[in-house]
Amino acid sequence: MGRARLRLSFSADSWVDVHDAAGRRVFAGNGRANSVKTIAGVAPMRVYLRFASGVQLEINNRAVAIGPQFWAGDVARFEAGADGVLRRDSRAVTTPGAATPAVAAPGAAMPGAHPSG
Repeated sequence: MGRARLRLSFSADSWVDVHDAAGRRVFAGNGRANSVKTIAGVAPMRVYLRFASGVQLEINNRAVAIGPQFWAGDVARFEAGADGVLRRDSRAVTTPGAATPAVAAPGAAMPGAHPSG
């Protein structure tokens, strides 16, 4: 736990949905190209980015790369910890063997293609 301050810098238009550790939505909306959005809350924060290739992320003033394991197409989904570490969104991952055939390809980073909640 702890607090996390996310700084999202947009090089292209994107859509953002962020929930805090209690599951409360702290931000949902558009990020416009050449703008910056700062979101703070109790970590881990669940983050969903549509058109994610146009987003650069900082957590508590540290640049953080969004690794390929968090991507499905041009959508990224992850939990951002106060320690600056990204983890798979535990609420978006299905139980082993329960993935739908459409997303069960080997190495698939994030099961499901729809935002949760």
